[in-house]
Amino acid sequence: MKIRLDMLRQYISLPEDPHTVRCLLDETGIEVKHVEGTGEHTQFTLELLANRGDHYCYGGIARE
Repeated sequence: MKIRLDMLRQYISLPEDPHTVRCLLDETGIEVKHVEGTGEHTQFTLELLANRGDHYCYGGIARE
């Protein structure tokens, strides 16, 4: 699943650095497979688990 950093920021405040956001996602168990773009136009490709339906939307990722 691909998510955009600027859209995720609408749900939760995040650090400015996309690399730091990637580390936070990895630490919460949301595996980042690929990163595209820079700054606010950064897009993360995530590897999601089938049994975690709440991770299939921005709100669920922000809650985690």
